[in-house]
Amino acid sequence: MNENQKPELLAPAGSPDALDAAISAGADAVYFGADEYSARAGARNFSCGELERAVARLHAHGVRAHVTLNVQLYDRELAHALELARRIYESGADAAIVSDIGLARLMREYFPSLELHASTQASGHSVRDAEYFASLGFSRMVCARELSEDDIKTLAARSPIGVEMFIHGAICVSVSGQCLYSSVVGGRSGNRGECAQPCRLPYMCANRYPLSPKDMCLAGLVTRVLSLGVDSLKIEGRMKSPDYVYGVTSLYRRLIDEGRDASADEISSLSKLFSRSGFTDAYFKGSVRTSPDSMIGVRTDEDKEKTRSSSVEIPPLAKVPLDSLTARFRDDSPSALTLSACGRSVTVSMSAAETTVSPLPSDRVREQLCRLGATDYEITPNTNVDISVPDGGVRMRVSELNELRRRAVDALTGVRVCERYADVPVRDTIPHTDVTLTAEFLSPEQITARAKSFFSHIYLPLDRFTCGADGIVLPPVVRDRDADAVRRLAADAYERGAVRALVNSAGQVPLIPDSVTADASYRFNVCNTESAFAAHEACGGTVTLSPELTSAQMRDIAKHVSAGIIVYGRLPLMTTERCIIRAAAGKCLGKCKNGGECSFTLVDRRGVRFPMRSIPGCGTVIYNSVPVYMADKKSSLYAIGASSQHFMFTTESAGEVDEIIECWQRGLPPREGTDIKRIK
Repeated sequence: MNENQKPELLAPAGSPDALDAAISAGADAVYFGADEYSARAGARNFSCGELERAVARLHAHGVRAHVTLNVQLYDRELAHALELARRIYESGADAAIVSDIGLARLMREYFPSLELHASTQASGHSVRDAEYFASLGFSRMVCARELSEDDIKTLAARSPIGVEMFIHGAICVSVSGQCLYSSVVGGRSGNRGECAQPCRLPYMCANRYPLSPKDMCLAGLVTRVLSLGVDSLKIEGRMKSPDYVYGVTSLYRRLIDEGRDASADEISSLSKLFSRSGFTDAYFKGSVRTSPDSMIGVRTDEDKEKTRSSSVEIPPLAKVPLDSLTARFRDDSPSALTLSACGRSVTVSMSAAETTVSPLPSDRVREQLCRLGATDYEITPNTNVDISVPDGGVRMRVSELNELRRRAVDALTGVRVCERYADVPVRDTIPHTDVTLTAEFLSPEQITARAKSFFSHIYLPLDRFTCGADGIVLPPVVRDRDADAVRRLAADAYERGAVRALVNSAGQVPLIPDSVTADASYRFNVCNTESAFAAHEACGGTVTLSPELTSAQMRDIAKHVSAGIIVYGRLPLMTTERCIIRAAAGKCLGKCKNGGECSFTLVDRRGVRFPMRSIPGCGTVIYNSVPVYMADKKSSLYAIGASSQHFMFTTESAGEVDEIIECWQRGLPPREGTDIKRIK
């Protein structure tokens, strides 16, 4: 972005009324979802007819339209999602916000002129991630909320595509795009827009709400935000009311235009609209690791009363005056109509269907062309209306004049016609190969002699790699500032025998030596064949499928791609930047400060226990209360056709590891009374 250019202010709309509020508040662009495949399934959203009208209204007021298609898709949904993408394209929308890399590949092929923005659910944290998104045809990435000011500044300076950042609204406690809690525990997938928000529930620990973060507010830091060089500033809130959308957007509009930070009174006004015990800027300031508990917030009765008592007056949305309407009718050539508004001018032409109809006089022609009542435009005394009609009148039907006017209005608002469209490609089925058994461990002490002989490949965390393993697991997130250190550790592991690496994003592949095979971890969220192909092309090794899939859905993908499935282990439900262990325990346990590992158990209100482990940088991984267990269901696993069956050992002792291997070899059911999770 040009350093003298103000960034785009991007406002949310979960309903037509909220969309009007965003326009009235001065948004440069508005993002909203159709009534399917949107990451805010609980919002009112827009039907296809409403979507087209919304885009037309935004364009009439000179506002860009960004439409969300940002959920992970199953194979059987791809064709329907692609049809929705066609409607988004033909509506004239300026951009589509997408998280599924398979869908993005298809959209780039069929609708190359439609901008693609990589959703925050795509888990973009670094310049390398931006480079990968660019290779897929994305023109912008929505960077993860948990990035700091320095992270964003580096990204904006070096990214090959535009950068969009959140400045206000709700934030996830988990790393963007890497939360399985709602899906695995409650059956409602956050990756598919159905999050049940278990992070907002109370837990039986020192702080009853250890997972619930306050909303982000960077209003007091606008001048620092403007200096970063990002392309777009995004307000969260598609589930919020029109009052919220107008109040928040209008305040940020003033701050950006005036190039200043918000006053204490202005921030107070934002908190009245909506807050959870105040706001946080800890991610942006990078203080999440030094004062993690300051981010915790809940929606109190006092907060709710403030919102109820606050009043926001949303001005009615006025129609847009046409600057000019020019029409030229000739007996021997097609008729032409030119409309101009908001600095745009379009001309459309058409020929009459017949020449035998009775001619329409000039006053009737003018009346029909100026009928703009159902549109967002209007004729005013300042509109230059210039209509040239032959002496004998215009030999066109009234319906043809109406069609000419409709085409001109559609052209002015950017409606397109799709010229190239095809179905989802049919992929060849690959021959079935022998199944490889692989495992990852949290520590070398868990790796037994039996494990070494049983598994074809054994992975350890990058910072704990040692002999006995031949694979490394890269950190869940690698920021630009950490890239060199990770690259050095990966090179050292290769020198000591590492031949494979579990990577968590395509942007991590350049960090490992060329001779090391990159396998895509479950964090890629691969839910369909197209995404699996994209992940395989980016990595080259096995693609671990999302644990959210059923066995039938896994089988659909495994026919075509070298796929891995998780057959044993506690699934990581959340990976957090903030130290959840400290909040739950009520104090810093301190072991991680000396290179050790802190552990604690999170207990929910039903008494269910979730193990937690610290990761470098004072982050936390929260694991499921029960492991996936399929030792007695191996026939159903082999029917899936996956090339790799993967074990995840987390809390198990060395003895328990050998016990699991024994059960697997003998096909034994779990111990009586043991709770487990199955692949359905």
